[in-house]
Amino acid sequence: MIKPPFEENDSPVMTYSIDFRKKVLSIKAQENLIFSQVSEQFGVGQASVVRWSKRIEPQKTQNRPITKMDWKALLKDIEEYPDIASLPLS
Repeated sequence: MIKPPFEENDSPVMTYSIDFRKKVLSIKAQENLIFSQVSEQFGVGQASVVRWSKRIEPQKTQNRPITKMDWKALLKDIEEYPDIASLPLS
């Protein structure tokens, strides 16, 4: 499996570089592979490869609204219910 290179941008999410995306799609076309084969070969998600085949450029924004944590409310809840802070997250 080939390790994918990452490119850092302004968002907190890591994205694959354009060159890597082009390479994956090029190998897919050259070797006549299906999406699942090329995604396994490069160690990336099949949905990512399908998305790249439709649009090679990364999205600039997310499709969901950004939610902010109300830290004061969280601290208040922890103070009021200290036992809940020690529960497992899963």
